[in-house]
Amino acid sequence: MAKSIVIEAKKVSKTFKLQGQEIQVLKDINVSVHSGEYVMFYGASGCGKSTLLNVICGLEPPTEGELIVRGESLYGKSQHDITEYRRSKIGIVFQQFNLLKSLTIQENVALPLAAGGENFKRRMDRAAHLLEMVGLTKFLRRRPPELSGGQQQRVAITRALATNPWIIVCDEPTGNLDSRSADEVMAIIERLNSKSKRTVLMVTHNPEYLHFPNRIVYLKDGQVDKEVTNREVTAEAEKTNEKLDLDLRDLLRDKEEK
Repeated sequence: MAKSIVIEAKKVSKTFKLQGQEIQVLKDINVSVHSGEYVMFYGASGCGKSTLLNVICGLEPPTEGELIVRGESLYGKSQHDITEYRRSKIGIVFQQFNLLKSLTIQENVALPLAAGGENFKRRMDRAAHLLEMVGLTKFLRRRPPELSGGQQQRVAITRALATNPWIIVCDEPTGNLDSRSADEVMAIIERLNSKSKRTVLMVTHNPEYLHFPNRIVYLKDGQVDKEVTNREVTAEAEKTNEKLDLDLRDLLRDKEEK
């Protein structure tokens, strides 16, 4: 059975005014996201991928076009409804961890629940449970500066999960991490999609991550350049590797003949 479309950008354009000049960052974007998909927006810095993510998250209204969420226009709703959508339906993980240094990590994770009116014990229990899932139970009372970058990003991921959102949005979540911590964070996000069946949207410019999603949307100069499935990416990589192997064998044979 085909999975339903949960988010759809229809002819979305976004223009910013800077020093009296208009700069178009997004141009007629058409993208659909299905329930349970892992979609990656890939492209060079400045191609518009983070702006598109902000439109999807309810942070930036499009200048033109529509953002449809479960069949309804998001930006046709009241500001209160948009804020509630962002608080309870979307879990956002940024490159910057955005943790409050004065609070413990347990209190940081519980913060979105406090905004929703959840009582103290329930939100702290929920935070403790989530932190246990990512192996940070022994750090409950620590404050963010006492943790490594990778640990802080794991805290940020659990905070994004606090309200049990149906979609996780990640904007360059490994940009400030070393390779080992980055691998751990990417593994957690992959499990959220494959095991917990969360819909995942991710922005990245790192080609090493292209094997993670079901589908990659390539952006260039504010437009969708192409869309490919993970299977197509894998097949292309295999062809490239085969060609490299053949080139290497030819090179070695030429050297032997000489």
